Amino acid sequence: FCIMYIYIYIYMYLGDDCCDNRREEFSSPRVMDAAWHDCADAVAQIDIGRLYNSVIYWSFTTLSTVGYGDITPCNNMEMTYTVAAMVSGSAMFAYIVGNISSVVTRRKGQELRMQEKMRDLQEYLDIRKIPRALRDQVRRQCMHRWKKAVFFDEAHVLQDLTPHMRKSVIELVHKDGLNALLGVPIFRLLWHTDQEFVLDLIVAMQHCSSQASEIITVRDDLGGDFYLIMKGYVELIDHHGKCVALLGAGDWFNDLELLSEVYNEEVLPYVYSTRAATF
Repeated sequence: FCIMYIYIYIYMYLGDDCCDNRREEFSSPRVMDAAWHDCADAVAQIDIGRLYNSVIYWSFTTLSTVGYGDITPCNNMEMTYTVAAMVSGSAMFAYIVGNISSVVTRRKGQELRMQEKMRDLQEYLDIRKIPRALRDQVRRQCMHRWKKAVFFDEAHVLQDLTPHMRKSVIELVHKDGLNALLGVPIFRLLWHTDQEFVLDLIVAMQHCSSQASEIITVRDDLGGDFYLIMKGYVELIDHHGKCVALLGAGDWFNDLELLSEVYNEEVLPYVYSTRAATF
């Protein structure tokens, strides 16, 4: 609008010579004959409000590159000024449109990757002809997990940071997960001896969610997956199918199976089956 008002005032100033349309050069003398006086008298009778509105109208049509042609320059000076206004107006109009388009189309890489995964999931469900009930469960499961998932290589980003800065970033980003992990005795002990290992571990851990009554692990299957409960409840099921314990946020399971290969040089099977009590 500031540029528009500058155009307005300059064009109103140049408009004083609009009756002298016979001037071919900027330095040529003004021709003040009877025709010029008649035109000047007619212009002087125009209401200032109408003149101002006309100039605003001309400024908008010129800056927006519309140019209806009903208000035209009548001498070389006005034509030169109009050309400059059209050039600057076109550049400004293109800049504004480009910025608006950039804002509208700009999306986070995380959001784009999630939409791509959703399209792949929908295509898989359609091709495999998954029943509607199971399809809804799969879609709800994936949506819940992907909302908390990270679709970029976080370890690759963190490796370019200094050790102190890397530690600060991980402690900030994974504050809840790190506090929960340090609640496990074995990892709390490791924190005092090898913080770098614990930080690498918390970055490598993946979000996992299960729907109510869904089996997470099965008894006697080979172990290796350690689970740390951040939200909800998990049931421990014995070989009779009876719930022997209910684990909640801050609890964990399968820690012995995870470390069995280190201590026993073999992977131990799961001692209990586990089942999600809540989503």
